[in-house]
Amino acid sequence: MARTRNRGAKRTVGYASTVTSGLLVCFAVAVALLGYIRLKGDLHRMETELGNLDRTMARLKRDHERLHLDYETMVSSAGLDQRVRAMRLNLVTPGESARVVLPEPPRELPVPASGRGVERGWSRREELAMGRSERSPHGGTH
Repeated sequence: MARTRNRGAKRTVGYASTVTSGLLVCFAVAVALLGYIRLKGDLHRMETELGNLDRTMARLKRDHERLHLDYETMVSSAGLDQRVRAMRLNLVTPGESARVVLPEPPRELPVPASGRGVERGWSRREELAMGRSERSPHGGTH
């Protein structure tokens, strides 16, 4: 009888390890399936969002083209002439003799790094306007 008990005990230990291994495998498969289902849901959501973005981009491209054509029509001379005639403003394009070209304004003169005017906040241009065009070597004016 001792032999029968030992054999039964070994079978119980072997059976428990097999059940535990099976449960661990089932748990691992369940976790993998849940992860797969979650990833499929994320993929579906991203595809939907991408489709929405594609539709939005196509709509914006159409709007851009329409606005670009409207702009080109507005700034073209033919488009301007047509709008002026439609508004009955009686405007005409000026001739070459009526156009005036203004020269570029002179650039600002650089402010000296040291000098009396700098401490007072005067620029070189203001000093020249006040008649302080020449400086003595000692920092004063003539």
